[in-house]
Amino acid sequence: MLRLGGAVPPMSADDFIAVGSWDGEVEPFSKDGRQLVVQLRCSLLLDDRGRPAGVLSTGNDITQRKRADMELRRSEARYRNIFQTTSVSIWECDFSAVRARIGELAAMGMTDLRQYLRDHPRFVREAIDLTRAIAVNDASVSMFGAATKQDLIGSVGHIWPTESEVTFAEAMIAAFEGRPSYETETRLRRLDGRPVDLLFTTSFPPEAASRDSVFISVADITAHNEARAALLEAQTDLAHAMRLTSLGQLTASIAHEVNQPLGGIISNGQAGLRWLKREKPDIEAAARSLEGLIQEARRAGEVINRFRSLAKNDAPMIEDVDFNSLVEETILLLGHELRRANIETGTNLTRNLATIRGDRIQLQQVVINLVMNAVQAMATEEAVERELTVETGQSNDSIVVAVSDTGPGIAEEIKGRLFTAFATTKPDGMGMGLSVCGSIIHRHGGKIRVAENVGKGARFEFSLPIGGHEK
Repeated sequence: MLRLGGAVPPMSADDFIAVGSWDGEVEPFSKDGRQLVVQLRCSLLLDDRGRPAGVLSTGNDITQRKRADMELRRSEARYRNIFQTTSVSIWECDFSAVRARIGELAAMGMTDLRQYLRDHPRFVREAIDLTRAIAVNDASVSMFGAATKQDLIGSVGHIWPTESEVTFAEAMIAAFEGRPSYETETRLRRLDGRPVDLLFTTSFPPEAASRDSVFISVADITAHNEARAALLEAQTDLAHAMRLTSLGQLTASIAHEVNQPLGGIISNGQAGLRWLKREKPDIEAAARSLEGLIQEARRAGEVINRFRSLAKNDAPMIEDVDFNSLVEETILLLGHELRRANIETGTNLTRNLATIRGDRIQLQQVVINLVMNAVQAMATEEAVERELTVETGQSNDSIVVAVSDTGPGIAEEIKGRLFTAFATTKPDGMGMGLSVCGSIIHRHGGKIRVAENVGKGARFEFSLPIGGHEK
């Protein structure tokens, strides 16, 4: 090598003289022993006779740039590895056409995209069709039933059913509002038309140069949703079985409640016949008897309908539930049972109590179970003054219902597991009643607990969110 002072190219002198210059990277060490990366440019210097006289070298320290480039390549390699090997379906989509359309709308004065989409729902489908997949991973091919990745490249409209347009609309709104991502559960469509339940996440790159792209990742939760539906069905069936058990315990009450109006029907019918069989029939009196008969028949029908609704195994029906009327109806249903057990029953119902959203039959079952548990608990105490109180109240964004009694109370060692399956305080109990109550309350977004009672006995409280959200 030429060693004529300064940095020299990493090549033989003959080769360097032959070409006259060299440009490339070298990795020298600094005085403190650190390895550097230098962009070196070398030019051959000639004397008056045209003979090699030296080397003119200039260099730029590019160590930091090279490290950044290397880290970028490593990051890209990691991204490619994750993109291709993850079990989550990932889509890189060109969102530029949608952004351009939203930009046009904004230029014309649109400031509330959510309201615009309400007024122009067809725009959502237009935006879906304008969004184009430009890259997908292997998991996407499998999840959406494609033969190759190319089958999924292009507009995403063919996998997006009409019923899931709200998901795309919310994702657009998130992008318009500058949020970094949006996540929800939704349902898309495989290429063979079959639906697939998904956990859907879309991310919007913050860099200005990358905003034309969005990344969509979806995880298949079809099996999870099927298991959740099966669990809900099993819980519904168990709740129905417990209702039938409760009805079995209330046989005497049912007979009493039905026999009362039946007795009235017979009495009114006999009275009507007597009025009609008189030498001079009293039509008005007979009509009054018939009216009484009709009223008693309706009363019998109402009693039968109340008990029949508990026996039915219909799918949960979500509706507005007024808990004050539900409590009053439950006390009416159990009235004979409470009187037979010599229990003094009281209610303390908050006026203008907010309604909650839920399944009335299941929620009434909770109150019935708690009241019947109190009845059975007080039956074990011979000398106790038997009192049952049902209260309703409202706290912040929830309603609160409490059932308290003057029975023996709950032992401390079992309080923490009362709402688990097979936990019971009764010698012949199955330990399923309170477990079912807990499941129903939790499914409605509420909480249930054993509360501190003033004086003797037990107090159960549950709270439910106003408005409610049955899961």
